Amino acid sequence: MKTIKDNFILILGTLGCIITIEAHSQNINLDVNLDTFRFVQRKLYQYYDEKPYTGLLIRNFDNGKKQFEISYVDGIPVGSYTEWYKDGNIKVIGHYNEKGIEDGEFKKLYENGQIEYIGYIDNGDYDSLWLSYYKNGVIAKESYYNKGKRDSIWKFWTDKGELYYIEKYRNDTLTYKEQLMDFYPIEQ
Repeated sequence: MKTIKDNFILILGTLGCIITIEAHSQNINLDVNLDTFRFVQRKLYQYYDEKPYTGLLIRNFDNGKKQFEISYVDGIPVGSYTEWYKDGNIKVIGHYNEKGIEDGEFKKLYENGQIEYIGYIDNGDYDSLWLSYYKNGVIAKESYYNKGKRDSIWKFWTDKGELYYIEKYRNDTLTYKEQLMDFYPIEQ
């Protein structure tokens, strides 16, 4: 069976903006003026609708490239979330669970495509290993979280890859720190 795809372009003269709507069965993709949405008790609604929004929400830059894409179910974000830079490179990749809480791998990238930081979120809390990098791809920081609290050994490197500082945490409390080299100016 063929999927029916309807494209509508609505021009709102008073706002001077264009909204593109693509209907695919039950999902609606919108390149929208976000002023047409509102949050009520942490749920997303369109101003003209009394039910929480369900569908794929897409926002584009003026150049036509995607700015972000996120799915909503009954007004809450669910599933993958992606954000892009204006040039089309990916900026952020994340995930929301069925309760609308960040959950799973989270990654932020620099405009040059290098990873800025990457880690895991468990039901809204940072959890496990998080890695941060400089724009040149060299590791900047290795940090650990346990259910949202700083934990274990944290290491910090210079932008040249030299380990220069260590911290130890237990249950979000700093228990040890050691500076391994004199102050090192970081180039970004």
